[in-house]
Amino acid sequence: FKLSNIFIAVVLVGILGQILAIIVPAVGGAKERIHDFGAYTMAFMLIPASLLVALGHVPLGVKILAFLCTSYMLVSMTLFFAIPSLSSRYLYFQAAYILVFHTVILASTYLA
Repeated sequence: FKLSNIFIAVVLVGILGQILAIIVPAVGGAKERIHDFGAYTMAFMLIPASLLVALGHVPLGVKILAFLCTSYMLVSMTLFFAIPSLSSRYLYFQAAYILVFHTVILASTYLA
């Protein structure tokens, strides 16, 4: 899809964040802060990665889907941080957030 080196760098940073979150458990204190740093790094990197797919050489339908999914990720992240009461539904947000990113990847792979 002729994605740039920026895409590779963004995804690599996201993967490193995910690995950090896997290695360091969220058990409170400094470990929890390190875990959260890795997890949020990964989550934030999914947004530019999705945008870069949308700006790549993919069909119009995939571009539209990627922009819609990126919009969803931005709105859900904003709502999650702006409305503290939503933290009780954190896993739902996390699952849907990651699902829409993978939808972008699958669509760009199989619909192109």
